Order: sequence, then structure tokens, then C-alpha cells
Amino acid sequence: MVPGQDLPRAIDVTMTRRPSGPPIQKGCLVCGEAVHKHGAYPWLVDIENKPWKIECPNCHSVFPTNDFGAYFASGIDDRGLFDPKRADRSLLFNATHPEPDDPKRSWGVDDGFGYKDENGTEFRFIAFYSWKYWDHIQQGLSRLADAYLHSGDKKYAAKAAILLDRLAEVYPSMDWKPYADRGWYHSDGGSHLGKIQGRIWECGAFNGLATNYDKILTGLDDQPVLYAFLGRMAKSYRLPTPKGSRDRLVANIDQNLLQCGMAAIRSGQIRGNVGMHHAAMAAAAIALNSEPETSRALDWLFEPDGGSLPGIIMSRIDRDGIGDEASPGYSLGWIGNLSGTAERLAAYGAYDRWDLYRDFPRFTAGFNITRRLAVLDWTTINIGDTGRTGNLSLMKRPDARAIAEGFRHTGDERLALAAYWSNGYTADGLGRKITEPDPEALSGRIREIVSRRGEAAARPPAPHLLAGYCLARLEYGRAAEGTAAYMYFGRNAGHGHLDRLNIGLFGFGFDLSPELGYPEFATAWPHRNEWSITTISKNTVVVDEVSQRTNWGGEPVFFKALPGLQAVEVSSPNVYPQTSEYRRMLAFIETKPGLGYAVDIFRVAGGRNHRRSFHGPSDRILVRGLGLRRQEGGTLAGPGVPFGPHPDGAEFPVGYSWLKDIDRSGPPQNDWQIEWSLAEGVNGATGEEGIRLRLWDFTPEVDEVILFNGTPPRNKPGNPAQLRYSLACRNGEEGLLSTFVSLVEPYRKEPQIRSARRAAIPGVDSYDGPVVLVVELADGATDTIIYLPPGRTLSDGGLKMDGRLGFIRRRGRTMERAALVGGKELRQGGLELTAEVPAWRGTVTRLSAPEERLSRIWVDAALPTGNQLAGEWIAIGNDGEQNAFYQIESVERDGERSVISLGDVSLVRGYKDERDYTKGLRMNFEAGDPFVILNHAVATGGNSP
Repeated sequence: MVPGQDLPRAIDVTMTRRPSGPPIQKGCLVCGEAVHKHGAYPWLVDIENKPWKIECPNCHSVFPTNDFGAYFASGIDDRGLFDPKRADRSLLFNATHPEPDDPKRSWGVDDGFGYKDENGTEFRFIAFYSWKYWDHIQQGLSRLADAYLHSGDKKYAAKAAILLDRLAEVYPSMDWKPYADRGWYHSDGGSHLGKIQGRIWECGAFNGLATNYDKILTGLDDQPVLYAFLGRMAKSYRLPTPKGSRDRLVANIDQNLLQCGMAAIRSGQIRGNVGMHHAAMAAAAIALNSEPETSRALDWLFEPDGGSLPGIIMSRIDRDGIGDEASPGYSLGWIGNLSGTAERLAAYGAYDRWDLYRDFPRFTAGFNITRRLAVLDWTTINIGDTGRTGNLSLMKRPDARAIAEGFRHTGDERLALAAYWSNGYTADGLGRKITEPDPEALSGRIREIVSRRGEAAARPPAPHLLAGYCLARLEYGRAAEGTAAYMYFGRNAGHGHLDRLNIGLFGFGFDLSPELGYPEFATAWPHRNEWSITTISKNTVVVDEVSQRTNWGGEPVFFKALPGLQAVEVSSPNVYPQTSEYRRMLAFIETKPGLGYAVDIFRVAGGRNHRRSFHGPSDRILVRGLGLRRQEGGTLAGPGVPFGPHPDGAEFPVGYSWLKDIDRSGPPQNDWQIEWSLAEGVNGATGEEGIRLRLWDFTPEVDEVILFNGTPPRNKPGNPAQLRYSLACRNGEEGLLSTFVSLVEPYRKEPQIRSARRAAIPGVDSYDGPVVLVVELADGATDTIIYLPPGRTLSDGGLKMDGRLGFIRRRGRTMERAALVGGKELRQGGLELTAEVPAWRGTVTRLSAPEERLSRIWVDAALPTGNQLAGEWIAIGNDGEQNAFYQIESVERDGERSVISLGDVSLVRGYKDERDYTKGLRMNFEAGDPFVILNHAVATGGNSP
């Protein structure tokens, strides 16, 4: 049943590494690349009913064509393992064309090392099957262990022990590297390392083996029939370990499985994403339960030259509690993986040198992160390598059970609320487990907290800024009855994409400007590297036709949640070496409950050309105000350049050969619009919903507008075939300055906006000066939005402003609401809105110590005390490596200084030396750094000119 090292295994039938350049992948031997539309690992395997066969899900051809089962059986050696050298090669023929002179006798025949067609393409049918076969073995082991754990029937423990004993015989020899060196693929991250699987997925495999062994250990006592069976097997086969007693059984598994796997973790042969190998090591160490080996292994988790958990938590998990891989699909797994380790350590009892719950508040902050990421209490944004194009999925990692355990060990009521939310707004079942003396106690505590604080307290905060992770959510309403806009300005490396200052919108139950999501393959794959992760594929600005460089994140300027107006501004010139300014302001303005439109202003200074990219939910568009000309054939790289990878040595920008169906317009004479329709089949849409996304563009001096179709990852079932993109292009000399101005309006059937225009301001450069938009709403109200670049003022006829952002809504002659952000005054007609203090500025004089759970800072300015600044944000000017933007909880006076309480957010950036924890922690900012808190003023109702 357990095949051993010499049965080849791989996770793809044809993908092959090359010494240089991207890998090669073909598809099905019959239908070719059509198989890829069924997913990244599309082949169908039925171990029980169709042994040694895989089936193409597209054409339903079955491979290999030979009877590999017979060939495999002929190669079993005296150890009971498959040896290809012993196997009878006369059995290698196409079972439907067996005659020696039949030209198809060898077609589709696989000896375990693949079938090569006439072009030299290798099809590894058996290697793919073997990967699934190993999974089947582990699934069977898990079911047996659970059956014993829940029933107490030792027959299940005995069956699981037989499997584990056999696995322990072969595990030391398991090595993925010989197959990786052939160019085959598994989850090794390019390292060529692993054991049964590539070293990343081996973490889960080994964790499962150790965990299931731990589950059945108590069932191995007094099992003479089991011991006798294993003894007979040892006599029947040439096995390396003696058998026949419980001690021998346990010794074999402890030494050849647990300790072998632990050594592989230490050497890096087993190594996964953060938390994966840590969980595997903890599982094995506790299952081993032998001193000093167990304590040494658990110590390894925290040592700088071992698992380095303190360094990871303090340096790579941000202050919001999310890992540095950008993609929620990966970053949320850090806390999810580590939560299992935290639970094991807490439950073990025999080890207390480290306690993740006790020692690392930044770790426990991660239990609340999925709630804080949730848009409209409904979905998680597909940032980076996450999800499908436009799919809606509310990611909940760690899960409700793990969050509830976090609450059990910390008593933090926020975690009780997060667990209740994650569990579907119920406490039912939380804390209920087979070993719990009172299975309902924890859920009762959670219910009491929710009852006392109200169910609304469990909802995701909205709008919301995650300044550590670098995501701003602006939203009105909830779920499919709401609309939302967001700006992501965080990490753009690893499993992130090159997407700094990217924006998107949700509405009416759909993602209206979807991220492309998980790439075709998260490796050196042309569609990924040249298109789906690049800056031009995002709703942001490309400078000089190259993608952004990578770093931690942008610097928020302000974040405001005012009545009817939510807004964020972020600066991030660090993504292009030639830019002195790369700044975006996104405002989301409510028109009626649950509905809003976005105002988007993007300033760029530096480089010679700027391309603002924007796309909607489909390739169905209406265009107004552009004189488009269709390019005959080719791609954006040129009429003669075909769709596909960038040819070696080609001089056109990387990625342009993936962009097709090109339409071009010369300089627009006036404002222009593009309206996307939600197409049939997009996440279940019928096409009859009447859902639209309209881009109103007011950018001055645009040289060209280009429309093209971009292709989402093609091997993700459900992805749309195409999305239609627009590029607003400006060209000039080095140091080019652009201000891209647009309005983005989601609507269903009836538009929110009747008309919109950019007001001309005499005497100022339209690409550098103030921006004034006048928006007439469908309900008769008129909005005026004023944005001023830093240090500017506006005085134009009856409109005057000194500030960063202004907003006025009038209905006829009556002012309904107004807002001023970061300024002294906003005047129009009879409206006079002023702020006595536009901003509070000063210097940080002291920081609370890093070991204090509640963070405070002392400043040299006299700030309003109490809760007057609660909810506002302080921006501290540090070294720029990471932003220092923190939300204020309260202020109190300390002599001539003010003390700002920030709550339990960490002020630590990481260890000064991650190889030596004793050198202490590095703070995110220092005494002597300047700060600013932007003020605002609001007015409502009744003012007439």
C-alpha cells in the first residue's frame, strides 16, 4: 500500500523547469491546452474505482494507456517496495493496441517516468496519480485516527498503527530532490527540496502524520494481534527495524518518522510558509513527548537560528496582525498556522518557556484581522495572489474555533466578538471539543459579552483603515445592499502584486473593478510575470512604462470618516526612483443610504510618461467623448506582435504583448466617459441586473487614450475571458507632472449622477493646481468637491478654500452639508466653514516602552484633552521605511506636554538584530520625530446664499 521513494510523483502532468527562462507546460495528450480551463490541477483521479489512471476533465481521455498496476506489481522487491529495475517492461504497451506492429502500441504508455510524444513533451500520468495516491494514504490515516479518538475502539488505532509503522520504514528514504532535478514540479518554492512532497506542502503532510500518531498512542497498549502481525511482516519482507512488541512499534515511529521529520525541518528539507513548519515541528515534538528532545524542539521554534518566531512576529507581522506576504490568501495563513502551535503549547503543559498567547500581543491581534478586512461585512478583497478574478469570498483565517481559543487564553473581548462574527453571528459550538470538561462554557462567556455590548459591536468596523497592513475601506451599507471603495497601499512583493495605490469598487453584490487574483501559476510564469501581477493590470499609474519597484508601503496623509464623506490620501513616491510625487486621494461620497460614488485624484511628478490604468467588471463597454480607432491585429506592443510572452530581445515594454483588441483615441477635446456593464456569467450574473460602472474622466492635457482587453488567469474556472481596460496617457520631458482626475460611479439601472464637470480656474495649470468638480445628482442635489495640492489655496469668484479637501452639497439654494479637511476655511455664497486649528503639529518627546501593552506617546504640543481627538489619526514623520500613522484613543495633559493614548497597537518595527534578541527592539519612530494631526470641520443644513 505504501509505495516508497521509487514511485515517481509530481503535481503537474507536463510542466517542466528549464535551466533558464520560464517553465514549459503543454496540457492533455489529446485535447492540448483545453485542459487548463478546468483548473491548475485539473486531472481527475479515483483511487478506489480507477486505480493507476487519470482522466482529462475536458476530453475525458484516460491515461496511461498501459496496465500500470500489473507493471507496478511486477516490480515489488523483497522489501515490499516498488523497484523500477525489477519491473517487467514487457508489460509496457497500450492495452487497446497490444499488437507488436501496431503504431499505437507505445502511445500514452507510462512506466512511471512519463510518456514522450513525437515532439519530446513528457506526460507524467503516473507521477500525477502518485501525488494523489499519497494524499489518499494520508486521508485514510486521518480517518482511522479520528475514528479511534471519537469511539475508543482500538481496532482503528491498530489499522492506523500499521500504516504509520510502514510509513516510518520508508520515510527516511523519501526525497523529492531527484524528481525536482529532472525538471518536475512540486511545492518546493524553487528549492528542489522536500520528502514525500515538495518542502512547502510536506509541512502539512508531516504535521498530519505526527498529529494522527499522537491521537492513537493510547490505543497501542495491549494489542498482541497488532504486534504479531507486524512481526510476521518483518519476517516476510526485508525490513530495517525489528518488530513484534509495542516498544518496537513506538521506537520505529519515534525514530524513523518523528525524529527524521524533525531533522528535515531543521535542515530546511521541510520548510513552508510562516507557521507551517513551526506547526509541524510542534506537532512532532509533542507527539514524541520525550525529554530533552521535546523541549529542544520546542525551543527551536523560537531560536533566531531556528524557527525564529519572535523575529517573525515582531518584524514580519505588522501592527495590525497580518503577515508581510500582502495576499490575504497567504498572509492570513500565518496566524491561522501559528494558532495551532499556540494551542498545542498551551495544552501540552510540560513546556512554559514560551507562550504565544502570553508573550506576543501582536500575534493575538491577528485573531481580529479577518473581521477588519471584511468589505461590507461580506467579502475579502482579492489583493495579490488571492482568489479568482472578481469572485466573492469572505476569508476567515484563523477560523472561529481558533479565535475562540484565543479569547479563552487572553480574555480579550475583541476576540470574543471576532469569534462570534466569524462563526456566523452565533456562539453555538465555540469551545466545544471532545476533551473539554464543560463544552458549553466558552460559548456562554462569548454570548454574555455580545449581549452586554450588542451584536453591532461584532460587525466589521466601517469605514476602516488598516494603517499597518495599508488598506483603506470606504463604504456605505452592508453586503449586497451596500457600495464600497478601497485603496491598497501596502506590500507589493512576495505573493503581492505591483499594485501600490490601487483602488477598486464593490456594489450590489459584485466586485465592480476586480483584481485578477491568483495567477495561472505562482512561479516564473510569463502570464504572471509579464501581465497579471504588473502595475498596468491594476487601477493605478504606470511611470515610464515599467512596473513599480517593491517596498513595504505608502504614507497616509489623512483618513476621514465624516457624515456623507469618507476620504483617504496616501503618498508613495518610493515605488519609482524617478518620482518626487506619487500621491492619490480617494473620496467616497454618499448619495443615499447604501450608495455612493468615488472621486479619484492622482498626482504624479517625475519620469517622462504616465499611464493611468483603469478597468471594470467585464469587456462590455459604452464610450462617450472619444474618437476611437481600432488597431488592425496584434497587441499593444504593435500590430505585428502576436498575443503571448515577451520575445527575447524585444524592445517594447514588458507586458504589452498580452494586451489585445486595441482601440486608440487622440487627445480628447473634452471630458470623456467609459461605462462598463456587468456581463452574463460574471460571478453568477445574468446580465439583466442593470449594474453599471461609469468612469468620468476630467484629466487635462491627455495625449492619448488607449483601450485594450486584458486576459485574467486562464486556468481558474469561473474567471471572465476578458476585461476591458483604459489607459489615459500623458507624455513629456523628464520631470513630467500629471494630475489624473476622475469620478467613478456604480449604479443599478438608474444613474446616481445626472451630469458632472470640472470647473475651470483661471490662471492656474490644470495639471498642477486645484481641482474643483461640480456634480449634479439624479435627485436634484449638487455636490462641489474641492481638492488642493499641498501648500495651495483657492480663491475663485465666490469659492474660497484654504485646506486639503472640501465638500459642499446644496439642494437648490439650501446647503445640506459641508466638510473641510486639513484647512482654515471653506467659503461659498453664504457658507462659511472654518477651523480654528487646521492641524496640530509638534514633536514627539517620548514613547512608551515596547513591553507595555498599551502604547502612549508624549508630544510637545497642547492638544485637546479627553476624547475630543478620539478616532482621529496622528501622522509621525519617521525614516519612511514604514508609515507611522496611528489612531488616537484619548489625550491627557502632562505638564506642558500632551500624552496621546493609542491603545494596544504596537510601536515596534522589529528586533534591532534578528540574530540576537538581546540587543533589543527597534521602534517605528523616535523621540524628536515631527507629527501632524489634521483637523476637520463639518456643517449641516439650512444655509442659503
